[in-house]
Amino acid sequence: MRIVNAVALAGFLIVSGNVSASAEELDEALSLVCEKIKTCAYEQMEGVDDMSKQMKQMIEAQLETMCDGIKATYTGFGASAHPLFEPAKACLVSMGTLSCQRLQEGGDAPTPECAELKNKAEAYD
Repeated sequence: MRIVNAVALAGFLIVSGNVSASAEELDEALSLVCEKIKTCAYEQMEGVDDMSKQMKQMIEAQLETMCDGIKATYTGFGASAHPLFEPAKACLVSMGTLSCQRLQEGGDAPTPECAELKNKAEAYD
């Protein structure tokens, strides 16, 4: 899933430094993206008439697990002094503001902020 890849890239780049940073800022950005992904998934599920209750419950559980996993990996970590921290945070925040359709179409860099992060990350290596 391209959305998850972009979130993982941003999260990885945020935690790749060793300096303590604002866990609250990071948690807010990650929560925003997770909630947007869940909202979009729920909207898609509502449009499927023949989906069983059991299937919906399974998907809901997977969404919760996905968000919990993303947050557990990155919450409390970060490196605000790292040169990629702010671009990564901006990417996450921008992804959280996209429409569901745009988020699904987005690719690896669904927003200008994510494209900037990708470019800076490639140059940083």
